[in-house]
Amino acid sequence: MIEEPIESRRIYEGRVLNLRVDTVRLPDGRLTTREVVEHGGAVALVPLHDDGTITFVRQYRTPAQAVLLEIPAGGIDPGESPEAAAHRELAEETGLRASRLEHVAAFYTAAGFCSEFMHLYIPTGLSEATAHQDDDENIETIRLTRRRIGHREPASERKRTKRRCGRLEIRCSAFSSRGSTAPLCGDCPVPDRDPHPASPRTPRP
Repeated sequence: MIEEPIESRRIYEGRVLNLRVDTVRLPDGRLTTREVVEHGGAVALVPLHDDGTITFVRQYRTPAQAVLLEIPAGGIDPGESPEAAAHRELAEETGLRASRLEHVAAFYTAAGFCSEFMHLYIPTGLSEATAHQDDDENIETIRLTRRRIGHREPASERKRTKRRCGRLEIRCSAFSSRGSTAPLCGDCPVPDRDPHPASPRTPRP
């Protein structure tokens, strides 16, 4: 099943992502091409408050042409650990700080064409901090109970985004302690290790 790389050609370098075209040899010997979006590592968060509510963010997404309800997320800076990025993104997007941070999953967001590798955390022991959104971000925060997740947003916002794995995490009742490498479900396979431990910085997903 392994595809042998023959040639790789980067055809676009952007602020958010790069695009390359790889020539590979299939197991039967035929040659074909793969279009690959290069995107650095990222983190996503399910901020769980003491009263059981969860903080989500709402923002307009140009590719979807809609306002989406999502769990907070963002990119990992060069030299930054996923845990440090999680604390930073939590403060930047939600104005919260966490006394505890549980790593519950790690997964490719779109392995068919994109190299982005995301770490999912559950921050608890939450308190107020100062939000510092990026200059081009316009984010609203909203707290929901687990029962109301999926019912609070209008139909136009009820789309599959990175919120999906956060909701799967909630449904898997993963708020109890568990090992950081245990897969939560078939949609969130966890590789043996992070394939991009030193990914270059890319802007927030």
